[in-house]
Amino acid sequence: MEQQPRKPGELVKRGQRWYAIVHDLDRPDLAQDSMIDETLSAIFTNALAGHIRSMGIQALGNFNGSGSIATFVDKVRQEAPTEIEQIWIQTTE
Repeated sequence: MEQQPRKPGELVKRGQRWYAIVHDLDRPDLAQDSMIDETLSAIFTNALAGHIRSMGIQALGNFNGSGSIATFVDKVRQEAPTEIEQIWIQTTE
């Protein structure tokens, strides 16, 4: 099976696992806020469509240490739909 490149900001679903594409290795700034915002929006849209009430999510943009965990947590608090009752955020720290 041949893999096609994915665009930053995209959400890839493989069964029950979802993969957020937030890093663009062709750019000097690997993860931009706009990519993270777009992917987070897609995650919440898909969670609502799937009637998901609790979820775990890795702190997006934090993999290589460039993103702020506090900023990501603030984004989640502001954007998470009220229908999602619990969100666990996994960090690299």
